[in-house]
Amino acid sequence: MKRMKQAEWLAIARLLCPLCRSDNVSSGGILGPYEYERICDDCGTEFYERLELVGYKITKKGKEVT
Repeated sequence: MKRMKQAEWLAIARLLCPLCRSDNVSSGGILGPYEYERICDDCGTEFYERLELVGYKITKKGKEVT
């Protein structure tokens, strides 16, 4: 099996196994605020999904602060 390159994996809108490309992936533990353990239920590959904090988005404004 040829594993996916990082850019290819990031461009896909859903979570896939980077080795066998299966979407049969379950969650393991939380390793930190931005890392999650993932396990492919088809091929047994274990990998970390690493997230990056990029900013915030205001969805509703509260009272004005002066």
